[in-house]
Formats: sequence, C-alpha cells, structure tokens
Amino acid sequence: MYDALALQGAGVDTFLKDLSSLHWWLGVVVVGVAINLASPPIGALLSKSSLGVLAYWRQRSAAQSAAEQSRIAELRASEYNRVMAAVTVVQYHVRAASALVVAVLLFAVRLPPADDIVSDSAWPHDSFLRLATKPAAILLIMKALRQLVRADEIERSIQMATEPSSAE
Repeated sequence: MYDALALQGAGVDTFLKDLSSLHWWLGVVVVGVAINLASPPIGALLSKSSLGVLAYWRQRSAAQSAAEQSRIAELRASEYNRVMAAVTVVQYHVRAASALVVAVLLFAVRLPPADDIVSDSAWPHDSFLRLATKPAAILLIMKALRQLVRADEIERSIQMATEPSSAE
C-alpha cells in the first residue's frame, strides 16, 4: 500500500524545504511581531476587565450578605415572620415539585403525526408544538431548580435566626 517511513521522510523533507524558503521565515517573523505588538494592550484590557468583574462580585457579595443579615434580624424579631417564612419554603417546594412533574410530562409527550390529527395539515401549530415541548420542559426544570435554591436560602436564614448561639 504505502510506506509509512517514506511518508515520514517526505514530511521531514517538506519541513526542511519550508525552513529554507524566504516566505516561511517572513510569515513566522510577521506573526511573531504581530503577537508581540498585540499582547500588551490585550493583556492590559483583560486585566482591567477582570478587575472590574471582581469588584462587581465583591460589591454583590457584600450587598447579599447585608440583605441576608437584615432578613435574619427580621426573622429573629418575630415568631410570625419565622412561621410565614417556613410557609414560603413549603410553597417553593410545592411549586418546584409541580414544575418538575410538568417537565417530565412534557419530555414524555409524543404527538401523533399531523396526518393523524387533521387531514390536509389544517392545524398550523403542530410543528410549533413538536419543537416547543422540549425547550419548555428545560425551562420548567430551570424554574424548579431556582425555586429550590430560593427555598434553601430561606431555610438557612430561618435556621440562623433560631440558633441560640447566634442570638447572643
């Protein structure tokens, strides 16, 4: 068929021929100079933008911490607030469970072909329904996960508000 060693030798010969050509060296030099000229401004831009992102996350974390501390203080102040927060947690869990059930049903749905529904495909929304069920199920799963995260945040606040060591 073919000789692998001959092909390797041809590759080495081609590489050596490229090394001896002027256009290869000019290309390497031009690309090297372009990279060296472009790297300082790009590096400065990346470091500046990363510092901005880090500052944003620091401020966001501080604001979230302050909001959580005020929420804990409100929960410590009143038994009614703790009970209502617990009811809210239950509501979030129920919403998440129902969203997950609907998402599973949307994943499991099998629509019959358009010919079986209406002859002459008079129902124009059939293709939309076929395309929309899976993304709708994914969106419902995302919504359920967000509900569960929110319920966990409230549960953590309730737990921190009811701890005797943190109240003193």
